[in-house]
Amino acid sequence: MRAESTAVPSMLPSTTLPVSKCAAYLEFERKRPWPAGGNVVRGVRWAPDGSCLLTASEDNVLRIFNLPPTVAREAYDAACGAAADRPGCMADARASELEPVLRIDEGESVYDCCWYPLMDSSDRLSCCVLSSCRDHPIRLWDAYDGSLRAAYVGYNHLDELAPAYSLAFEPGGRRIYAGC
Repeated sequence: MRAESTAVPSMLPSTTLPVSKCAAYLEFERKRPWPAGGNVVRGVRWAPDGSCLLTASEDNVLRIFNLPPTVAREAYDAACGAAADRPGCMADARASELEPVLRIDEGESVYDCCWYPLMDSSDRLSCCVLSSCRDHPIRLWDAYDGSLRAAYVGYNHLDELAPAYSLAFEPGGRRIYAGC
Protein backbone atom coordinates (compact mmCIF):
# COMPACT_ATOMS: atom_id res chain seq x y z
CA MET A 1 0.00 0.00 0.00
CA ARG A 2 1.38 3.36 -0.97
CA ALA A 3 0.42 6.57 0.83
CA GLU A 4 0.15 9.68 -1.24
CA SER A 5 0.56 13.08 0.28
CA THR A 6 -1.87 15.72 -0.75
CA ALA A 7 -0.63 19.21 -0.15
CA VAL A 8 -3.19 21.62 1.18
CA PRO A 9 -2.82 24.99 -0.51
CA SER A 10 -2.06 27.80 1.91
CA MET A 11 -4.34 30.82 2.11
CA LEU A 12 -1.31 33.12 2.15
CA PRO A 13 1.89 32.87 0.16
CA SER A 14 4.77 31.60 2.28
CA THR A 15 6.60 34.93 1.83
CA THR A 16 3.78 36.98 3.39
CA LEU A 17 4.46 38.21 6.91
CA PRO A 18 1.85 39.78 9.18
CA VAL A 19 2.25 43.50 9.58
CA SER A 20 1.09 45.38 12.64
CA LYS A 21 -0.80 48.50 11.55
CA CYS A 22 -1.83 49.75 14.98
CA ALA A 23 -1.60 48.74 18.63
CA ALA A 24 -2.79 49.83 22.06
CA TYR A 25 0.04 48.79 24.35
CA LEU A 26 0.03 51.88 26.56
CA GLU A 27 -3.73 51.82 27.17
CA PHE A 28 -3.60 48.36 28.69
CA GLU A 29 -0.47 49.02 30.78
CA ARG A 30 -1.45 52.26 32.50
CA LYS A 31 -4.49 51.46 34.65
CA ARG A 32 -2.73 49.82 37.60
CA PRO A 33 0.19 47.52 38.28
CA TRP A 34 -0.66 43.93 37.42
CA PRO A 35 0.93 40.73 38.66
CA ALA A 36 2.83 38.57 36.20
CA GLY A 37 0.96 38.48 32.93
CA GLY A 38 -0.43 42.00 33.15
CA ASN A 39 -3.76 43.35 31.98
CA VAL A 40 -4.85 40.75 29.46
CA VAL A 41 -7.19 41.48 26.58
CA ARG A 42 -9.92 38.86 26.85
CA GLY A 43 -11.76 39.61 23.63
CA VAL A 44 -11.78 41.82 20.55
CA ARG A 45 -14.74 42.40 18.24
CA TRP A 46 -14.69 44.24 14.90
CA ALA A 47 -17.54 46.65 14.32
CA PRO A 48 -19.86 45.47 11.53
CA ASP A 49 -19.01 48.57 9.47
CA GLY A 50 -15.26 47.97 9.98
CA SER A 51 -14.56 51.35 11.58
CA CYS A 52 -14.00 50.39 15.23
CA LEU A 53 -12.80 47.72 17.61
CA LEU A 54 -14.47 46.72 20.87
CA THR A 55 -12.23 45.14 23.51
CA ALA A 56 -12.87 43.51 26.87
CA SER A 57 -9.93 43.14 29.22
CA GLU A 58 -8.87 41.78 32.60
CA ASP A 59 -9.39 45.19 34.25
CA ASN A 60 -13.18 44.85 33.63
CA VAL A 61 -13.30 47.71 31.13
CA LEU A 62 -14.86 47.69 27.67
CA ARG A 63 -12.96 49.94 25.28
CA ILE A 64 -13.87 51.20 21.84
CA PHE A 65 -11.08 52.19 19.47
CA ASN A 66 -11.60 54.01 16.17
CA LEU A 67 -9.31 52.58 13.54
CA PRO A 68 -7.16 54.99 11.56
CA PRO A 69 -8.55 55.42 8.02
CA THR A 70 -5.40 53.92 6.52
CA VAL A 71 -5.87 50.72 8.50
CA ALA A 72 -9.54 50.47 7.64
CA ARG A 73 -9.01 50.77 3.89
CA GLU A 74 -5.51 49.53 3.02
CA ALA A 75 -4.69 45.92 2.31
CA TYR A 76 -1.35 44.36 3.12
CA ASP A 77 -0.22 44.43 -0.51
CA ALA A 78 -0.92 48.16 -0.83
CA ALA A 79 1.03 48.93 2.35
CA CYS A 80 4.07 46.69 1.86
CA GLY A 81 4.01 44.77 -1.38
CA ALA A 82 5.64 41.36 -1.26
CA ALA A 83 7.77 40.96 1.86
CA ALA A 84 10.49 39.19 -0.13
CA ASP A 85 10.85 42.27 -2.35
CA ARG A 86 11.04 44.70 0.55
CA PRO A 87 13.07 43.41 3.50
CA GLY A 88 12.47 46.67 5.40
CA CYS A 89 8.71 46.24 5.21
CA MET A 90 8.23 45.78 8.96
CA ALA A 91 10.11 49.03 9.65
CA ASP A 92 8.00 50.87 7.05
CA ALA A 93 4.71 49.79 8.60
CA ARG A 94 5.23 50.90 12.19
CA ALA A 95 2.27 50.37 14.44
CA SER A 96 0.52 53.55 15.49
CA GLU A 97 -0.66 53.69 19.10
CA LEU A 98 -4.43 53.69 19.43
CA GLU A 99 -6.27 55.65 22.10
CA PRO A 100 -9.77 54.54 23.10
CA VAL A 101 -12.60 56.89 22.24
CA LEU A 102 -14.77 55.34 24.95
CA ARG A 103 -14.22 53.37 28.16
CA ILE A 104 -17.06 51.57 29.95
CA ASP A 105 -16.19 50.29 33.41
CA GLU A 106 -18.19 47.12 34.04
CA GLY A 107 -17.00 46.64 37.63
CA GLU A 108 -16.92 42.84 37.37
CA SER A 109 -15.37 40.25 35.03
CA VAL A 110 -16.69 40.69 31.51
CA TYR A 111 -17.94 37.38 30.13
CA ASP A 112 -18.86 38.46 26.60
CA CYS A 113 -19.59 41.48 24.44
CA CYS A 114 -20.82 42.06 20.90
CA TRP A 115 -21.80 44.82 18.47
CA TYR A 116 -25.29 45.46 17.19
CA PRO A 117 -25.10 43.70 13.79
CA LEU A 118 -26.53 46.62 11.78
CA MET A 119 -24.14 49.11 13.36
CA ASP A 120 -23.17 52.00 11.08
CA SER A 121 -20.95 54.75 12.51
CA SER A 122 -22.83 57.39 10.55
CA ASP A 123 -26.11 56.41 12.28
CA ARG A 124 -25.82 57.13 16.01
CA LEU A 125 -28.91 55.09 16.92
CA SER A 126 -27.36 51.93 15.51
CA CYS A 127 -24.10 52.35 17.46
CA CYS A 128 -24.48 50.14 20.50
CA VAL A 129 -22.80 47.19 22.17
CA LEU A 130 -24.11 44.40 24.34
CA SER A 131 -22.17 43.10 27.34
CA SER A 132 -22.50 40.54 30.09
CA CYS A 133 -20.51 40.31 33.28
CA ARG A 134 -20.50 38.50 36.58
CA ASP A 135 -23.48 39.19 38.90
CA HIS A 136 -25.09 41.74 36.54
CA PRO A 137 -27.83 41.71 33.91
CA ILE A 138 -27.06 41.91 30.21
CA ARG A 139 -26.49 45.56 29.30
CA LEU A 140 -26.96 47.47 26.07
CA TRP A 141 -24.53 50.42 25.94
CA ASP A 142 -24.48 53.47 23.67
CA ALA A 143 -21.20 53.29 21.72
CA TYR A 144 -20.98 57.10 21.39
CA ASP A 145 -21.26 58.26 25.01
CA GLY A 146 -21.21 55.07 27.10
CA SER A 147 -24.69 55.58 28.53
CA LEU A 148 -26.80 52.59 29.44
CA ARG A 149 -29.65 52.12 26.94
CA ALA A 150 -31.23 48.98 28.40
CA ALA A 151 -30.69 46.07 30.77
CA TYR A 152 -31.98 42.53 30.35
CA VAL A 153 -32.23 40.17 33.29
CA GLY A 154 -31.92 36.43 32.85
CA TYR A 155 -33.26 33.94 35.36
CA ASN A 156 -32.36 30.32 35.92
CA HIS A 157 -34.76 27.46 36.70
CA LEU A 158 -34.89 28.55 40.39
CA ASP A 159 -35.86 32.15 39.49
CA GLU A 160 -32.44 33.42 40.52
CA LEU A 161 -30.51 36.03 38.57
CA ALA A 162 -28.31 34.20 36.07
CA PRO A 163 -25.54 36.04 34.22
CA ALA A 164 -25.07 35.31 30.53
CA TYR A 165 -21.76 33.70 29.61
CA SER A 166 -22.22 34.23 25.88
CA LEU A 167 -24.13 36.78 23.81
CA ALA A 168 -25.26 37.18 20.23
CA PHE A 169 -27.68 39.27 18.23
CA GLU A 170 -29.61 37.58 15.49
CA PRO A 171 -28.26 38.87 12.13
CA GLY A 172 -31.25 41.19 11.66
CA GLY A 173 -30.71 42.70 15.12
CA ARG A 174 -34.26 42.07 16.37
CA ARG A 175 -33.42 39.48 19.04
CA ILE A 176 -30.70 38.86 21.58
CA TYR A 177 -29.54 35.34 22.36
CA ALA A 178 -27.76 34.63 25.64
CA GLY A 179 -26.27 31.46 27.04
CA CYS A 180 -26.52 31.12 30.80
